[in-house]
Amino acid sequence: GSTMQVNQALGLSALVGGVVVERNLSAGLEVRPDQTGPALFVITDPTHLWVLVDLPERNLGVVQVKQDVVVEVDAYPDERFPARVSSIGEVLDPLTRRIQVRCDLANPKRLLKPEMYARVTPIAGKQHLLPRISNAALITEGLYSFVFVEKEPGVFERRRVELGLKGRS
Repeated sequence: GSTMQVNQALGLSALVGGVVVERNLSAGLEVRPDQTGPALFVITDPTHLWVLVDLPERNLGVVQVKQDVVVEVDAYPDERFPARVSSIGEVLDPLTRRIQVRCDLANPKRLLKPEMYARVTPIAGKQHLLPRISNAALITEGLYSFVFVEKEPGVFERRRVELGLKGRS
């Protein structure tokens, strides 16, 4: 096969649009058509991202493909980014007891960056977000969970709640 030597002023064009996020070659490197190993360039479209969720096994029943979700990141605490579940893994990780869920996310302003940590919340009935309550605020008695709601200053009422998803915090 033929080889090509990479020079400093290499001009290449890609068949897809995007941003080069990884370059695995340097000047003087010989490249062959039958070469194996890592890709020479990795190109991504930063306006369309995936959010990967490691979903605990116990929450699998409340997530489905095409379900709308909201994504939040620490960098933009007042922003909520709409996304949609695109696939649910077929295999559960036997060590973590979690399954991977992939959500598609439009990122037209390019605010979100790859490798950010995110919180993903399902939208109930496409209209209301499930309220988020700290685990410390939950009181568990047997099979039921309760919270205390302040009706007026100094007056609290115990209310039974049904949990949609339960996390670690």
